[in-house]
Amino acid sequence: MDKSSVIFGNEMPKKVIKSVEKSKAKYIKKYGDDSSKDYKIGFEDRI
Repeated sequence: MDKSSVIFGNEMPKKVIKSVEKSKAKYIKKYGDDSSKDYKIGFEDRI
């Protein structure tokens, strides 16, 4: 099982997983895939 098939200990039905994978493929096609990119974040404390 992958990490998205079980959420908070609850197993997702195969129908839901298939729907989510289809939506993910559609969004990757539309917006591109940057899931392997490592973004560095930071913040400044302004007083």
